[in-house]
Amino acid sequence: MTPDDVQKLREDCKIATAALSRVTVDGYYPDYPSEIEGFMESLSESPWYVADYSPDVAMAVESNLKTADLKDIFTLLTYYCRSERFSDGAWLRILKEDKIAPIISRLECLLESS
Repeated sequence: MTPDDVQKLREDCKIATAALSRVTVDGYYPDYPSEIEGFMESLSESPWYVADYSPDVAMAVESNLKTADLKDIFTLLTYYCRSERFSDGAWLRILKEDKIAPIISRLECLLESS
């Protein structure tokens, strides 16, 4: 992971968040604009994705973000990426509740200390 990766994550998250007003919901199923789909799917790519993530670990990381290491953060981002498969509207909630910004801040802290 590089500073450029973190900057791109920040920029893409901002673009995805700006597209929230264009999400439509048909019954229970959200229809996401391409900016949101692209951003969330980018979390399944290097350097963010971990194949052996655990949802239980991800939830613990979310509660203790200030002490999270890189693998913890990658676990949480993978969990967020995959969450829409198990809970319709998860991406909408993640972006509306601004869950990515504190993760980016933690990544920046980790970069500064390395």
